[in-house]
Amino acid sequence: MNRNPVAADAMTVPEHSAAFMRAMSGGLPQVRDGFLFFAAQDWLIAIGYPLGSGLTGDGGDAPGDVAVGTFERALESVLREGGARDCWAVAPRLPAALASYRTESDAYYTLNADSPVPGRLRACVRKARERLRIEEGREFTAAHRRLWAEFLRYRELKPQARELFVKIPFALGAPGSDIRLLNAWRADGGLAACLVTDFAPAAFCAYLTGAHSRTAYAPHAADALFAVMLERAREEGKKFLHLGLGVNDGIRRFKRKWGGAPVIPYEAAFFPADAVKDAGGAGLRNPKSALRDIVFSTLLSPRENGEGMSLFGKRLPPEQRPYAMLWQLRKSGKISWIGGTAHVFCYSFASAFQKLFAGVDTVIFEGPLDAASLAAFDGHGKTRDAGTPCLLDFLEEEEIRRLERAVQGPRGKMAALLNMAAPNPVNVREILARHRPWSVFFTLYYAFLERHGWKQSVDLEAWEIAREMGRHVIGM
Repeated sequence: MNRNPVAADAMTVPEHSAAFMRAMSGGLPQVRDGFLFFAAQDWLIAIGYPLGSGLTGDGGDAPGDVAVGTFERALESVLREGGARDCWAVAPRLPAALASYRTESDAYYTLNADSPVPGRLRACVRKARERLRIEEGREFTAAHRRLWAEFLRYRELKPQARELFVKIPFALGAPGSDIRLLNAWRADGGLAACLVTDFAPAAFCAYLTGAHSRTAYAPHAADALFAVMLERAREEGKKFLHLGLGVNDGIRRFKRKWGGAPVIPYEAAFFPADAVKDAGGAGLRNPKSALRDIVFSTLLSPRENGEGMSLFGKRLPPEQRPYAMLWQLRKSGKISWIGGTAHVFCYSFASAFQKLFAGVDTVIFEGPLDAASLAAFDGHGKTRDAGTPCLLDFLEEEEIRRLERAVQGPRGKMAALLNMAAPNPVNVREILARHRPWSVFFTLYYAFLERHGWKQSVDLEAWEIAREMGRHVIGM
């Protein structure tokens, strides 16, 4: 299969950049009846913007004139031949049968490449460019990883947007990719801001995302980079800048500040592949029926953890197990017990501890487990001082991504719909950047265990039972 089946002059939206999308999604591209698709394993992404349609962003053909029926027939054809189960589609207008599955409506913002810097920004941009060293590059450095971790720490982003940040380093080196970084460096070497752009399309430059720093702050650094992006686009003969979706009020204000306007409609849908009937052109079956199938298969699927859930969501108590890692010591007619622990486990030993503690008067633990001591221990681990190494700087991007996959588990819309996504996944990059090394290990390892149902603290359970039973409790 052709790795880049789309000619540069046929690209009209950022999703037509096949090398970029392949790096982002991991799917293989294919063109069917003038539409681009990406498929892998059991999923499919359908791009409902026709290739070479003339949607230039500067007064080209009206998106509403797109042959929606042609896209629907192409989608059905690809689904009949493939093994997809879960599908995503984006289009200027979704087929009527997909309306019930629509998850998002927005518009792509564009800006003519010959647009000048707005008058109220000219002085700010000029001063910022005088103070900063601006460069274009393709290397994702340790400084970029720190900027990404900082930016994601204080920004509330949708899962798709966070995923975009995570996968940018892979898109930079993807075969056929023309992803570039515009960097603004301070005199002290701090990375103040970075814009990520895609120059692969012939007609436009796509502004993919960007980040600016609070710790290495420089006024109007992002505006200076935006001005440079406009200059680069003109130098390479681009007709316009593709600024992406409006997303939220803050992003829309930034794009409008530069003169960007919502030009190309955007709709997105997520739907099960079996919603499309096998008979070609027969259309989609009842969306309520398809959704019902997904919901019931989720409710009735077994859960692989020690803390069960009933059909109606009521949490069940953890299963009790005997406490077997126990040794008896006898000396001078007295009996003592030494117990081993896995610290975190998927079962409870409450009943066993109650029986054991009934025959003792003193219980000794490795350390104090009261709330104040635990808070102090936790706080110390989360406050890395200047002399302690930052583990984020010692890991390659692929290693970080492997950690995220292991610790956070499945993510995205499909994982959330099927109740597979962790409700509050830890921020792996933030932990690597801020915690002391020993705290990084324990925090990530315990988060991994908790995601697999190992939520019982053996030590804390024993501590609380011993105190409730009035035993003399000592923390060494």
